[in-house]
Amino acid sequence: MKIFPSLILFLLVASTFLAAAQQPATAWEAKIKYFVTCKGIDNSKRPPVPVGVTDSFSTTDETVHILLHLENVKGPIKVTFKVFDPGGELFGQRDSGWDKGDYKWIVYPASINVANIKDRPGEWTVEAYADGQLLQTLKFMLSPPGPPPVPKLEVLSLTQTPAEGEPLYLGGTLTIKLKLRNSGGALAEGVLLTFEDITPAEGLAVVKASPAKNLAPNEDGEWILEVKANKPGKYAAVMRLYLAGEKVDELPWTIVVSPPKLVIVDATQTPAKGEPFYVGDTATLKYFLKNEGEAVARSVEIDVELPEGLKLVEATAAKDLPPGAVGEWTVKIKAEKEGEYEAAVALYSMGVKIDEGTLPVTVSSRPVSNLTLIAGILGIVAAVAVVVALVRRRGKPAPAEAPPPPAPREVKRFCANCGAEVPADATYCPNCGAPQ
Repeated sequence: MKIFPSLILFLLVASTFLAAAQQPATAWEAKIKYFVTCKGIDNSKRPPVPVGVTDSFSTTDETVHILLHLENVKGPIKVTFKVFDPGGELFGQRDSGWDKGDYKWIVYPASINVANIKDRPGEWTVEAYADGQLLQTLKFMLSPPGPPPVPKLEVLSLTQTPAEGEPLYLGGTLTIKLKLRNSGGALAEGVLLTFEDITPAEGLAVVKASPAKNLAPNEDGEWILEVKANKPGKYAAVMRLYLAGEKVDELPWTIVVSPPKLVIVDATQTPAKGEPFYVGDTATLKYFLKNEGEAVARSVEIDVELPEGLKLVEATAAKDLPPGAVGEWTVKIKAEKEGEYEAAVALYSMGVKIDEGTLPVTVSSRPVSNLTLIAGILGIVAAVAVVVALVRRRGKPAPAEAPPPPAPREVKRFCANCGAEVPADATYCPNCGAPQ
């Protein structure tokens, strides 16, 4: 067969022209910002951004999204994605087509429908090429659905005030704080902290408790319990943690409630000891108490039980005593009957007896004084004299009544100068003016 040189030249030129039309004449340039798999793509942003970046997918997911972001692109450039299954077999590929200009950024998306690959769980591979040159490789795991996510409560801290080993005094409050974190994958609903099974049943009271509340995954929360000490003694209780009404944990608790450390630093009484206390008198007792504890002593009072013959006139009302403070309590007792008595004295805090003792009281009749005796004798003598005088007067006749004195005579005065009559008390003559 004869081949014309001109035809061969034409074919060579045509082949060169077709190759130039299919491939760029210059090399591309670009910088990879990221190459990821994700749950979705937000196309409302410029450039679009991945949502829920992850390399782990479940066969219950709908789509595996692939996103390649290039910066400072100088074309022409064509991007190709190749997807390989866990066995290394090519599952499919996607070409972007040619981008021939220069760009600040270009985003290349691709997606895989999970329904088409769910029967091939395992590690998948995605390769990104530019003009046939491998840019980057990434892998993602496709797994069958596992058990549903559940909440998981993790204790971050557990504190109490007063601290462990420190005394809890009568009237004080034990405060318990529990901080939790839900480190699980589901909402923790109705998380509740309680203080139960208090033994003995009376003496402690829960006065404050945080209500049940929900805790989202990776969220922290705090629960508070406040327990009031109403009676000294040793108590046992159980702190329980509930989730959606079901008990998930419990912790035994021991509480010792101590009486307040009240000390009598001084006591006085009037009349003083050894001095007489007479019927009708009032004795004043003063007690000075100091709180040597570390908490407020609540409702401190001194109570006196008196036998018949003594009467309580006044007593200081119950009051609080701060730590380190000294307070005064006064009791006044009136003596109503002579005798030897014994009064019961008790120290109370919040109605609980802290200490007690007895107070001997001697009440005497008031003695008669010398002045009173002399006054009594003089009174008797005077009474006798009056009686004697009356007896003597009964034996004598009554004296005659004396005649009335004669009426005074009227005296007239005359002026020595002019002879005119002048009044008896005149100093000057009303007629001539001469002195009288």
